[in-house]
Amino acid sequence: MNDFAAKWTYRSFHNLPKVDDFAELRFAEADLELEETEHTNLLRGRLSFGTAYLEIVGTSSELGREKTLRMRAEGVVGTPTEGWVYDYEGVLSHKWEHGDAQRPTIVGTVIRTAPHAPDRPAGYTASFIAVHRSRPAPPNTLPDAVRAHFASRVHRLHHAAWHGIRNGWNAMPEALKKQVAAMDWETPRPARDFSSTGVLKGPIVANGSGEDFLFFHRQMIVMYRDMMASGGHSVIEWVTIPEPGTAPFNDVPQIWPLRSIEMMQRRLVALKSDAYYWSCMRIWDQKFKDSSYLATLTLGELGSLLEFTVHNDLHMRWSAAPRDPETRALLELGRPANDFSKKWESPSYDWLGEFYSSHVNPFFWRLHGWVDDRINDWLLAHEHKHPGEIAAVSKGGVDWFEAGKWVEVDKPWVWPESLGGINGGHGGHHDGHNPDDLNKKRLLSLERLVEILYPSTEVERLELEHLGIAKAISPIVGAL
Repeated sequence: MNDFAAKWTYRSFHNLPKVDDFAELRFAEADLELEETEHTNLLRGRLSFGTAYLEIVGTSSELGREKTLRMRAEGVVGTPTEGWVYDYEGVLSHKWEHGDAQRPTIVGTVIRTAPHAPDRPAGYTASFIAVHRSRPAPPNTLPDAVRAHFASRVHRLHHAAWHGIRNGWNAMPEALKKQVAAMDWETPRPARDFSSTGVLKGPIVANGSGEDFLFFHRQMIVMYRDMMASGGHSVIEWVTIPEPGTAPFNDVPQIWPLRSIEMMQRRLVALKSDAYYWSCMRIWDQKFKDSSYLATLTLGELGSLLEFTVHNDLHMRWSAAPRDPETRALLELGRPANDFSKKWESPSYDWLGEFYSSHVNPFFWRLHGWVDDRINDWLLAHEHKHPGEIAAVSKGGVDWFEAGKWVEVDKPWVWPESLGGINGGHGGHHDGHNPDDLNKKRLLSLERLVEILYPSTEVERLELEHLGIAKAISPIVGAL
């Protein structure tokens, strides 16, 4: 898409070196609308001053990092602008690498090419800026109601604690495990294994933890799809992991400086590169759709392999720079792990790089829609290769499978049984509970839980860091 093809607010200014009132600089203000033609670099449009307007023909060019616009605006015969001719030359202003919600702007100069009434001589020049107003609405935002729902404290704490417990369970000392288990939050299937010294050995592929991962997120996907449909919105989910440069709304966000964490910086540089897509992600996209491969996997193996390869890397590849929701200051790794203050509940805190906030980001639903579709591919592969060996059932309000040869788990882990288990999860039934009462009970339990896992006192926090537990249960996606 041509970067100049959009709607702009145009303002021009007299080039006066000194004025007593800033308003003396005002020359004109108008609506500028530019559209692409059949030729990519040829533009047409209008410069409108209320009911009066000028017709525009222009061209755009690109040399290195500079994008230039040249255009001529001519008045319309039989209207107040008849005989007007103005020429413009401008450039797309610099885009700051870490600017927050920066709005594109054209900066340039204009010359009156032909004289016109009343008493407007040719050759007069002025400066102008044109501020981007709109182009076809990018599918980069969630409807407010959907965004607010998933930004709630319960959803945030649940997503962060659930991942933290299953990721770090095997690195926790027995005393911490007992505390968590006493609150009914012991995970039945840890997701990762660690050495006796706390070094990560890798994911646990063969214990069914991958089924928990797939089921947990399928409940979220079902709730998301239901909410979007009830609001009259279409879901936006990836069918194929997008190639670099194929769609402006899927552009990979720029890397940001992580001066204190060199390895994470290097990881992000690699994940966001075009080369990483062509050498890894495209291959994963094909591999996890290959029926001959999928037919060899249990459901748990599929989930675990997806989670700790393409899923984690998709999160970080499409993560933008995290920012403080109040000050908009750029943060290295988002919210401090032990800070659960109210400010982080703002829907504007939607960093894709940590479990506490990732599901508020629209890219979460694109990539998890892709992940969820792999379950359907897996089922079709087994129905073809192993007919009758997988039985479909409804569990927790979603389409699922009976335990058997290829499905290891009868009851996936979403909530403790005391808080609803697989029922009443992300859009399922509430198993006889009053939804409001259950939500309050869950919130109270989660707030106690995160204080244990991510203590706010300095002594407890340093102790967890010393033992290596803080890294094991880090809320950062793919930490360690």
